[in-house]
Amino acid sequence: MAGPASRIGASFLAPVALLVLLACALPGLALATETPVAGRVAALLASQETAAAKFLWIDLKDPAISAPLPDPRLGATIRIHGGPESGQCSARINLDPSGWEERRRNGARWGYRYRARRTGSEGIRSVTLRPGHIAIWGRGSELPCGLSADAQREPLSIEFQTADQRYCAEFGGTVWKNELGHFVARNSAAPAACMPRRMNVVLIFADDLGFNDLGVQGSETIPTPQIDRLATEGLRFTNAYATAASCSPSRAALLTGRYQQRFGFEFNTPEHGGLDPTTTTIAEALHDAGYATGIVGKWHLGTRDQYHPIEHGFDEFFGFLGGSHPYFPQTVAHRPVSQTINRGKERANETEYLTDAFAREAVSFIERHRTTPFFLYVPFNAVHGPISASQEYLDRFAHVADETLRAYYAMTSALDDAVGEIVQAVEDQGLAEDTLIVFTNDNGGQLPWSDNAPLRLGKVFLFEGGVRVPMIIRWPGVTTAGTEHHDAVSLLDLFPTLLTAANVAPPGEIELDGTDLSPFILGDETGASQEYLFWRTGPNRAVRNGDFKLIRACNPYIGTCNVWLFDLASDPGEVNNLAEHRPWLRYRLILALDEWESELAPPIWPGKMYFFSIIDGMQYGYHL
Repeated sequence: MAGPASRIGASFLAPVALLVLLACALPGLALATETPVAGRVAALLASQETAAAKFLWIDLKDPAISAPLPDPRLGATIRIHGGPESGQCSARINLDPSGWEERRRNGARWGYRYRARRTGSEGIRSVTLRPGHIAIWGRGSELPCGLSADAQREPLSIEFQTADQRYCAEFGGTVWKNELGHFVARNSAAPAACMPRRMNVVLIFADDLGFNDLGVQGSETIPTPQIDRLATEGLRFTNAYATAASCSPSRAALLTGRYQQRFGFEFNTPEHGGLDPTTTTIAEALHDAGYATGIVGKWHLGTRDQYHPIEHGFDEFFGFLGGSHPYFPQTVAHRPVSQTINRGKERANETEYLTDAFAREAVSFIERHRTTPFFLYVPFNAVHGPISASQEYLDRFAHVADETLRAYYAMTSALDDAVGEIVQAVEDQGLAEDTLIVFTNDNGGQLPWSDNAPLRLGKVFLFEGGVRVPMIIRWPGVTTAGTEHHDAVSLLDLFPTLLTAANVAPPGEIELDGTDLSPFILGDETGASQEYLFWRTGPNRAVRNGDFKLIRACNPYIGTCNVWLFDLASDPGEVNNLAEHRPWLRYRLILALDEWESELAPPIWPGKMYFFSIIDGMQYGYHL
């Protein structure tokens, strides 16, 4: 390629060197070799009238690039990142594989040349890849983010990535000229390694969804193409567990990565209770690492000011603070803030069907934070009661005679649409390859309208229908499309897994109960993520070890206990009680429960309700 003077004009050029980026991403997860490269020249020429960069010319030198060259026709992208000031540039440009041609010299392969078609070129017009050399030329005014002199007051980062190689560089430092009309930067810093990859995270949390109420889970009554698509493009966990069979304690564990009983959060929150502000959440850990953090939906971890999401590491909040809320617009003037839809700490006069409103706000968050790493937590209240749906969704199930079932199906369909809108927003912003998406649920579905088949019972019970939940992860470059993981995992595992995706170290002041799932996803480790999974709700306790699960329900008033023991591998519906046939196994699992319980704090508040049911002729009392 000719020198920059012949492209742009020598009066606007100055030599530059590279400022090195930090060490490379995701320990153990890098799927491509990553190399720092030296830069000879980076120059932008802006229009006098608009200050928009007219040309971008970059020459990267790396002696390590040698034959055989990586083949860019297998996939190649360019990422351009500007500074964090106004006008920030952050673009990911996919180079059309058909635009590459192999170059030969003396009959031997010499390199590759990319010439962009006008359609879809997104500003990059040509790239030359040959031993020791990468040259990129484009039109800055056509780049999706728009380069400008003001945008480049901070370093300009460049990444060129093929299927198996990543080259990283950063220009910047001393600004030689930065004025209307042109920009040239120069720096004498030495090159180093690549910038860590920091995945955006979208955590979608359904409420009381039936285990079998998704198409990908086996439902033949409720089409859920959007959630099914996530499973088709990602990894589905068939043995994922919440830490509780009811809403509030399950959320406390999800956000803290610890069994909620460790800090006394055993039951649903009363009016005066909530998540202790000193408890570290995943939002705080990511916020401290520079992530924008937001929550859209149901909080249910305390309604008083000291328990507010903003006090737990979230920059933004749109939703409600309690355990349930009507789906249709409410008069808010005379209602306390704790019983209305809020934006931040103020009332919001919401007029849309609530599931649609939450989708709208989640999309807005993604659009507004597309240029910085973000963590978006979307705990929908769908499909929690009150069972009600808008006519648009009810019309999809006009053939269902039962009004409650029809509304429940419609609510699930609305939830599926909302998930689709969120995923589409990620893709529309060009963030699909940089965003990890999780879909899961807080506990088992509420009987009688939810379908938890083939599992037994549902919400509030420690049987499988109450605690086993759907879970799907789409993690570009890590998960394999359309795969399944059948060993037991816990929602506790999401905290350390998301930190790994964000390249953030776990908070040093706490000991997480979950396990990073990335080695299991990649196949480096097999089996369950933890040797034991535990549950406790008042006098009821449960433990899973391998394929065996024990449930022990006690009556605190008369001091008697009933025990169930199941082999879930052969009996996922928990039909055959083995407690009398496997006494030593029963004894060992109860000892494990006792040891775990010795580490727990007493409940900060009592359960609100206590009911009895008869299961297999034995009494089971449950608390909320």
